Amino acid sequence: IADEEEKKVAKINDEVTKKQQDCERDLAKAEPALKVDHFLDSLINFDKDNIQDPNLKAIRPYLENPEFDPDFIRSKSFAAAGLCSWAVNIVRFYEVFCDVEPKRIALAKTNADLSAAQEKLSKIKAKLDDNLAELTQ
Repeated sequence: IADEEEKKVAKINDEVTKKQQDCERDLAKAEPALKVDHFLDSLINFDKDNIQDPNLKAIRPYLENPEFDPDFIRSKSFAAAGLCSWAVNIVRFYEVFCDVEPKRIALAKTNADLSAAQEKLSKIKAKLDDNLAELTQ
């Protein structure tokens, strides 16, 4: 009986070992996809509002190169064309953001000043209405 149990345990052990090796092989095949997902996630969540000057200086030569064009690169690689397009558009966004953000801040301050002035005017009008009502009685 013990010999039969040992054989059963050995057989189960062999099956578990084989399945474990299969899982390890599958995981090794899946690892590059996990890295791609991480890379894509870093592109999606890129802090486009805060590009550092050294990074802008580093990409300028590429942006000035006429061959750094998504349409041109697409004839070589769709993936590379996508990255090229992303880089060009991120820099364009940042340049527009840098131009618009001070205006957006100034607009918010002006709106706050306007709101305060309207509130003050409303109080003055109410007081004036009260005074006018007293005078007309």
